[in-house]
Amino acid sequence: MDVNFRFSRIEIENFRGLSGLALDFPEKGPLAIVGPNNAGKSTVLDAVAMTMEGPSAHNFSPNEHDYFCKRDGEREKSFTIRLRFAASHEHALPAVRGAVGHPTPVHGAIVVGKTDRNGNHTHTSALMGADDKPLSLLTSLTMSKDDKATWADHSFGSPKRYARWYELNDARPEVWLLRPSNLHVSLFQWKTGPLQRLANFLVRKFMDTKWDFPYAGKAHAMPAAIEKAHAFFRSAVAEFPFWKDDLKPRLQETLSQYLGRQASMELRPDLKTLEEWMAQQLLFGFAADSGGAITPLDRMGHGWQSLVRIACLEVLSQYPEEVSKQKVALLFEEPESYLHPHLSRKLRAVLDRLAESGWLVTLTTHSPDLISFNSRQTIAKLSRSGDEASVATLSVQGLDSAAKFQERLDERGGHELIFAQRVVLCEGKDDAFALRSYLTRRANLDLDGLSVSVIQAGDVNHLPAFASMAKQLNIPWCAVSDEDKLPDGSLKPNTMAAREKLNGLMRPQDAQVLWAGDLEACLGLTTGKARPAWQAQHVESLDEAELAIKHPDFVSASEKVRKWIEACGFRPG
Repeated sequence: MDVNFRFSRIEIENFRGLSGLALDFPEKGPLAIVGPNNAGKSTVLDAVAMTMEGPSAHNFSPNEHDYFCKRDGEREKSFTIRLRFAASHEHALPAVRGAVGHPTPVHGAIVVGKTDRNGNHTHTSALMGADDKPLSLLTSLTMSKDDKATWADHSFGSPKRYARWYELNDARPEVWLLRPSNLHVSLFQWKTGPLQRLANFLVRKFMDTKWDFPYAGKAHAMPAAIEKAHAFFRSAVAEFPFWKDDLKPRLQETLSQYLGRQASMELRPDLKTLEEWMAQQLLFGFAADSGGAITPLDRMGHGWQSLVRIACLEVLSQYPEEVSKQKVALLFEEPESYLHPHLSRKLRAVLDRLAESGWLVTLTTHSPDLISFNSRQTIAKLSRSGDEASVATLSVQGLDSAAKFQERLDERGGHELIFAQRVVLCEGKDDAFALRSYLTRRANLDLDGLSVSVIQAGDVNHLPAFASMAKQLNIPWCAVSDEDKLPDGSLKPNTMAAREKLNGLMRPQDAQVLWAGDLEACLGLTTGKARPAWQAQHVESLDEAELAIKHPDFVSASEKVRKWIEACGFRPG
């Protein structure tokens, strides 16, 4: 059976600022991690990269700050990170040769950090079995029972070692931990990465494609001609007279004196295969025109290199057969850096396609433009209370169609809700404008500083969809709507249905506020709508006393919203 597994879950215990956190990865969809600063978003990316032995893990050596510290100053002595695999069948999981050489399925990877009694910090990385413990591999045959008894006082060392990622060969994924701070190295210095992947892809196509290259009036069969040229170069360098008859003998004689025995030296320009050499040349050979002279990409500024990194990802997404050849864990911290909103939304679509092709795509973001309610995204919101960090998740595939439709009307589509600490839900833009104006200009609330979002849902029927999202992400909500009474005093049927849904969603921290009649009635408007331009002219111009006298119902409802915001407690995002 073919190896066909996915990364299903990350579990973190006492690592950095996270005492305990578990996140499930969606199948064929990106995971977008949001939350306030210091909630642990970057720590999650680092934890995934470490368990997969990505670039950032190679030189990792734990220090005291990698162990969770409580508010009282007590620091833990160990941390554990587990990355779990999932497959349709156990035989589809990768496997290693376990005890006595029998294949053993790999169920994940684990990293354990420990502090000994002397304060020294160590860590181990290993593949993990079904029992959640590191898998041990035999490095020699075990002794018989009689031999063990006979040689009990002798030390032979341990015949076992932990299984590591390199044992998985082709099933081993590439790990791309892309950050604003490692832009250049991720393009030009890593052995893996978006640009390196494109260079390797180009070289493979070059070596696999039979074609004729016209040069100096003659047709050269490719790739045979360049393979012949590479072999010619390798031989010519080794036979170069100055090297062979002068420099080489001097080096060998001098080195032999140092060693006390005869030494030999050779030039080996074939240490790299032709394919490796070409990929390396291409990597630094990419150049572009950004409005001036053609410039090598590694000499471009951060903004341009950021565009290159994203362009590489988009081009790769257009070759699904190339994307699916080897698993990649794409861990992207704040991909909105250096991007304007339009490119952020374009990148969002690219990440969707890469995840659809089988990559593990996980991003952290503070940008609503990287959120979509019409995608396969799963949104995980991290929050912190005291020593504890918690996560609430929302799969946008299961959202009410009202939220998806609102995104089509407004490209931001209420995405700001995802990042808020509390939200005020309004029917439309007139209500939202009125409330923002009162809360900021009259009540002097710093909504942005308090991470409060005022969201327009479109109409009363859409309010429950947004309230449901807020509830799933553990965000307090306050729904503001019209009374919507009919002449006989009863409620309009659609309003009654919406209120019943809202009542079913309400928690103690949530609220509903009604305009007396509707916003227009509260503002004394008998005909037409209370458009923002009209409000700016006729309402915002009133001083506080005049407003209270002329429009008491408007002030009363707005004050209920203000008091609800203040009662929720201030948790800046």
